[in-house]
Amino acid sequence: MSRASARTAYSAFISHAKADEKKAREIAAALEERGFKCWIAPRNVRPGHSYGDEIVRGIEKSRAFILVLSKASNGSAFVAREVVCEPLDGRADAAVHRQAGRRLPTAGLRTR
Repeated sequence: MSRASARTAYSAFISHAKADEKKAREIAAALEERGFKCWIAPRNVRPGHSYGDEIVRGIEKSRAFILVLSKASNGSAFVAREVVCEPLDGRADAAVHRQAGRRLPTAGLRTR
């Protein structure tokens, strides 16, 4: 595996609140059916490794960052940390809204 492909081993990192896990898994399945490899917790957290370190590793090894945006993710400190960890290096970012007509992300999720 080349150094560049080792750095971006996944097409997308999917960030979600625990309450949105079913929807996040559906998104991952739909993308993976189309050939896009996704990193999603807890599925891709390696046993015996720090959960937080694995999240950072997943973000770093993904070409895109997808946020399942919902009331739950708006209030999640864990999701906010993932958004802050996501680097500003030209990667594609997308937010999938769970509830129609919801306001923009809370200030904690609008970090840039």
